Amino acid sequence: NGLPSDEAKHLLELTGFKTVSQFGLTIAPLYVPLVSAFLNRIIGNLPGIHHLGLNYVIVARTVDPLLIERDRPRSVSIIVPARNEAGHIGPLLKRIPRIAPRQEIIFVEGGSTDNTWDRIQRMAREHDGPFEVKCLRQSGRGKGDAVRLGFDKARGDVLMILDADMTVQPEELGRFFAPIAEGRADFVNGTRFGSSMESQAMRKLNWYGNKAFALLFSWLLGQKVTDTLCGTKALLKNNYRNIEMKHCRWGDFDLLIGAAKLDLKILEVPVDYRKRLAGESHMKPLKHGLLFFRTFLRGVKQVKFNRIEANGSRG
Repeated sequence: NGLPSDEAKHLLELTGFKTVSQFGLTIAPLYVPLVSAFLNRIIGNLPGIHHLGLNYVIVARTVDPLLIERDRPRSVSIIVPARNEAGHIGPLLKRIPRIAPRQEIIFVEGGSTDNTWDRIQRMAREHDGPFEVKCLRQSGRGKGDAVRLGFDKARGDVLMILDADMTVQPEELGRFFAPIAEGRADFVNGTRFGSSMESQAMRKLNWYGNKAFALLFSWLLGQKVTDTLCGTKALLKNNYRNIEMKHCRWGDFDLLIGAAKLDLKILEVPVDYRKRLAGESHMKPLKHGLLFFRTFLRGVKQVKFNRIEANGSRG
């Protein structure tokens, strides 16, 4: 209690540690059947009230330059989920830059009513660039299922997602690979609110929904995030193997919740957000917002309540 959290984090950084997350625990230390469990598990985890916790936890990790260099990732797999995106496949493939010594692009198509699958196969056959292009077709539904299939088949050290609609420019992918390769982050999350956003690129209702979920997830993760639904993300494949992806239709929330459970250091990278050049957005704000909120509540149980139990709270 005599050392402010900012000073504690500063001392950790001076001694070679990087802060991953921070959170409070225990607002009711005396055991009263049912009452203390309700206060510590439910009330004590509400935004704002968690600052009243008697225990304050800072999760930090050592940063060893020799280990970073030894384990530096040398390859990347870029997963491109594509449904009804025939008009974007060719331009996207031409614009993806070379960002790692070994690189592969994996298109995952599923449920298209246009000629997206035929276009992907043709572009893959004709591609003569510096990296390999693969084509997969999902049997399930949703972007989350497509991302999971691509990740499972990927061979790169770093896994990356790029939406086929090119609302995030392919040229920005290098900014997602570098922080992981340099050991500055374990998970890189794109944010559309830290740079320029083209007019009409995001509906007003989507904008407000994104802001609300960013506040909720900042509390859940113990790390500040400003955008939970940016389609561009990157993480190490070794960490992905310990993340469960089956609850969020889009995959974004599953990945963020998994990163929190593994205490991964999350770094946000601002991206320029552009409106779609062709087709329509697959996002339905009200319908999908409810699904996202259910996934968030599941994350509260998995992250917040598990931390209480892991630290010996009764009830």
